[in-house]
Amino acid sequence: MQVLDINEEFEAEMAAAICHQWKRLLNDVTPDGPILDFRCAWITPKLSDGNLFGDAACTLMSNFNPVNSVLIMKAFPLEYEGEVPEGSDLKQALDRCMRATIRHYRKIFDVRPFRGKYGKEGWLWRHRAT
Repeated sequence: MQVLDINEEFEAEMAAAICHQWKRLLNDVTPDGPILDFRCAWITPKLSDGNLFGDAACTLMSNFNPVNSVLIMKAFPLEYEGEVPEGSDLKQALDRCMRATIRHYRKIFDVRPFRGKYGKEGWLWRHRAT
């Protein structure tokens, strides 16, 4: 956790989520390979043709790190990063988009929510991603 807390808040939050999910991380997870952190990938919907995002993301992950212990991602709607849509309740809009992103990631990556509060915040994982 200390290593991930050095650079940015997101990595500190990810470390806390991982440590909450696996009490014995070094024994239960990392012997199977490294943890793959997938984030900040987005494609504008009007340029996405069907499965383009999913196909590209899965190809990238399989070429970058084909053998890993766990795939970790957070369902955060990047189209809201740094922007507040006019005339909308930001929290309600973010929650709605996060739920849609979770459904989308579950379909593409076969991930499931973390336990407890981290799952409610959009943290997702898949064991032995291939």
